[in-house]
Amino acid sequence: MPEYQITYELSNRSSVTNNLLSYPSSTTFSRIIGSTNRPKTVQENNVCLQMQDMISSLGQVTHAYYLAYSNATAYTDHVMDIKDINIRMASNAVHACGKLCKNMKLFVLQTGTNAQDNPCILSPYGDEIFYYAQVNIFKEAAQGKQWGWCEGRPDQTVGYVPSVTSMAFVELIALYLALYRYVNGPSARVTFPGTQKNYLYTFTGSSQDIIARPDIYLSVEKPDQANGEVFNTADTATRGSWSVKWPLLSKYFGLEGAGPGPQGWSGVDQWWKNEHQAGYKRMCKKYGLRRRAGFMLLDRNREMSLDKIRGLEFTEELSVA
Repeated sequence: MPEYQITYELSNRSSVTNNLLSYPSSTTFSRIIGSTNRPKTVQENNVCLQMQDMISSLGQVTHAYYLAYSNATAYTDHVMDIKDINIRMASNAVHACGKLCKNMKLFVLQTGTNAQDNPCILSPYGDEIFYYAQVNIFKEAAQGKQWGWCEGRPDQTVGYVPSVTSMAFVELIALYLALYRYVNGPSARVTFPGTQKNYLYTFTGSSQDIIARPDIYLSVEKPDQANGEVFNTADTATRGSWSVKWPLLSKYFGLEGAGPGPQGWSGVDQWWKNEHQAGYKRMCKKYGLRRRAGFMLLDRNREMSLDKIRGLEFTEELSVA
């Protein structure tokens, strides 16, 4: 029987759909369906009706991937609103597929960075984390069914988001480097926009393709071993720091990357907000850029263990920088 799949995603996470076209091979899936959720308050029954109306042959779907996230309530004072809307979206998706996709084999849920195999964060802090509730929804939905599920947890995501969000740190750093070149010209020496601790802490970034391919690999190549399990995903098992990445990023913009200055963040804030706002506005207008920007960096190590997924023979990785 040919393999069919359906993906629930946002536009910034279309890498899963793109990779499905050729990975593990160009003939693995005979049909690929991409879905984005608008509006976000649709009830489960309506989701089923919409899917039946818009997508033919749902009964032939064999794999599903849930990568959607809503930040529609991100700026509310009520943090539980963010949790509630993302729980409803995940619930609608998994229950709709459970009803309509009679040949489904595995449903992959992609969440965010939690400590792999560690217990949930205790109340009250854990109460705000919607990933926990999403996992419970998938567990309950799969009970007694012919299909299974697994969870992928990427680390700090490297990618571009067309909508406004504070999570696309690459865009924000790119704006900083672009402005620095706009003001100072090519080959200028640009200091790292953070502290010495920020510069040296280690982490494992996660590019879109490296996030996508483990999800596909687990669902197609290792569905039995993956069922009910959680897997960290990242570009490489080798930890890296900004001290390695910053010079290369700067070089990409035609600049010379240097370590942090004595003022750390405060020097960057002064330079960006007070000294060059006029130039920033001119640059954004000239090149059609979005003006909104802001970012912050950790001052502690944040590394992902990839031992578990390596144990299932997924070995693809990128260089540290």
